[in-house]
This record gives sequence, structure tokens and C-alpha cells, in this order.
Amino acid sequence: MDALFPLTNPVWITFAILILVLFVPILMQRIHFPQIAGLIVAGMIVGSGGLGIIESSSTKLSFCGQLGMIFIMFFAGLEIDLEEVKKSKLWGLVFGFSTFIVPGLLCYIVCRHLLGMDNTISIITSCILGSQTLIAYPIVRRYGLTKLPVVTIAVIGALIAITAALVIFSITQASVNGDGSFNPPLFLAISAIYIAAIIFLYPRLTRLFFKQVKNSFYHFLFIMILLALCAGLAQFIGLEAIIGSFLAGIVLGRYIQGNQTLTNRIDFVGNSFFVPYFLQAAETAHISVHRAKVY
Repeated sequence: MDALFPLTNPVWITFAILILVLFVPILMQRIHFPQIAGLIVAGMIVGSGGLGIIESSSTKLSFCGQLGMIFIMFFAGLEIDLEEVKKSKLWGLVFGFSTFIVPGLLCYIVCRHLLGMDNTISIITSCILGSQTLIAYPIVRRYGLTKLPVVTIAVIGALIAITAALVIFSITQASVNGDGSFNPPLFLAISAIYIAAIIFLYPRLTRLFFKQVKNSFYHFLFIMILLALCAGLAQFIGLEAIIGSFLAGIVLGRYIQGNQTLTNRIDFVGNSFFVPYFLQAAETAHISVHRAKVY
């Protein structure tokens, strides 16, 4: 038994995860228990904190978990109504900053003054508590509630909280290292250029490619390339990959939603594999569900 577990071979890890991804939701459906919660509980059981069946440090889990979170945010971007965003952006800003500042500040006070933690540790812990996740978004999407204004506000608020946590952590890390490498004005300027470039270039590239190439399979591959590029560039400039994937979803939504074949392929790849894999890996491999780089 000791020689078999924990599983470290990527093939057997994939086999075990796929078994859970297939049968856990079926079981949860029969007992009327939320499927997402079931996958997370299953991940806790088979992970190192439970039975130790799957190796927690597996790069395979980390890779698929990151892809799952990217797909969740991509789906959120695809289904965002831009007109509704314009109406709800003020409430989204208020929700994002208030739900980040209030718990973050309370956490800092408790850690610093009641628990006597170091100032740096207190700030990082506050960033963890103040940031948010969209782990429940697949449930909302499954029930067709993504067009509700409150969902739009929640998505905007989550992105604001994650971005705020990322910026504060970067400033804290730079101050600890003493190299002064993080420049907030420069970071904001580069981020603005990145967003403007995606908004300007992606629609033109997509229209040109779809016009020149009629094969829907190649359309799917092209969209996946743009998604990966947008997420990768976000990480490169110091943002989070999920922010890039959300932006890609917003920009590309008009070209995907009107194409049923393309929509079905993206839904199948994301919802049938990577999103459930992420939910499973989030506990099995101790992947942060918000990936805000605050650890």
C-alpha cells in the first residue's frame, strides 16, 4: 500500500481524478447535494490532508487547476452583458472595494494587535481574507442566472478584490526585498496599455481569421490561442491570468455566442474536464482558488 499511494504517476493521477469527476457529481445528484461541494469534499478526502491517495504537489493537478480557473473566468466574461456592466459598474466598484477593505482591515487589526504577528505577515493574511473567488459561478451558470445584475456586480467585485490583493501584495513584497522593483504608477500604466491593446486588436484579428478560415474546428483552436495569450500576457505584466481570461471572454463574446458549434465545443472542453478538474484539484493539490499570489 505504501508503494502505491500517494499516486505520483501523471497517468494514474489523471485516472483517479477522472473517476472522481465522473462519479462524484452523479452521486451528489442522487442525494441532492451540491455537485461543486461534493467535488471539493472528495478532493479533501483523497488529498494529503485526508487519505493521501493523490500526491498534493503534482504539477499535473496544478496545471489543470489553473486551466479550470481560467475557463471559469472566461465563461464569466463571455456571459457578461456590457450594457448591464455600464449600469452596474458603480455598484460593482463599491461591492469590490468594500468587501476587500472591511474584512482585510479587520483581519490586519486582529493579526497585528491581537495575535502579535509581524506587519508583513499581517498584510499578506489580510490580502488572503479580503480577496474573493468565483468558485460558485458554475452553479450560477448552470441555472441560467448569469444575466442577473447581482451576478454582474459580484463578478466585477471579485475581480476588483483580486486585483487589489495582488497590488498590495506586490508592494509589500517589494518593500520586504528592498529592491524597489515594483512601481505602482508604471504597473497601472502597463496594465492600461495591455487592456487597450486587447480591446483594439482581438476583435480585428478574430474577424479577419473567421473571414479567411471557415472550418469551425480551427475557429475553436484560434479562440483557445487568444485565450491563452491574453492570460499569459496578464501574468507577464504582473496581473493575474484569470483577469486576462475574463477580459478575453468579454472581448470575444460577440464572436462566440452567435456560433452554436463553437459555443458547444468551448462548453464541452471547459465544463466536462477543466472546470471539474479545477474544483477537484483546488483541495487535492492545495491550489488557491483565487490565484491572487498572496501566499
